[in-house]
Amino acid sequence: MRRLLPCLAAALVVAACGNDRQRPPETPRAAAPVGKRTVELPRFGVTFVRPANWRLGEPSPPHIAAISSGQVAINFWRYRRIEQLPKTAGDLRRAGRALRSAARARDRSLKVLRSGRVRIGGVPGVELVATQRMGVARRTVRSTHLYAYGGELVVDAYAPPAEFARVDRTVFQPLLRSLRVTRPARR
Repeated sequence: MRRLLPCLAAALVVAACGNDRQRPPETPRAAAPVGKRTVELPRFGVTFVRPANWRLGEPSPPHIAAISSGQVAINFWRYRRIEQLPKTAGDLRRAGRALRSAARARDRSLKVLRSGRVRIGGVPGVELVATQRMGVARRTVRSTHLYAYGGELVVDAYAPPAEFARVDRTVFQPLLRSLRVTRPARR
């Protein structure tokens, strides 16, 4: 009996392990935008207005800026292009098809919500709004590609699907409306 009690106690401890369901930690939602800050990146020919209370990072080129709050982020990329940039409606349609094709090649589960041509601050471009897998999580992404001054400026704004509509309306779209693309300053 003495040997049975320790075994019984050990069995009860082992049986109790894992019975309580642990909830995953909640990740913070993006902060509502408060205040405005103008970001000027003359080296890349980019100026925009961002929420003052969101984090700003300055990574290394071609990744030129990163803004984030919670699980929401906006990344800016500037690529120098030697080929002729899309200008005409036909060129932009082809660029849009190429963007959708490249996105689908990276993620077969991609769901395109809308795509088309855009003009931001007088600069022509294409835009894709889609839900895709990023690592193990799903994100809704507004990927805007603008073509000017010998380069392509890419603005990727992404959020969890449940937050996308709110941050798209309050942060992504106002930021894109504020965006100005100019000739990059010479070093």
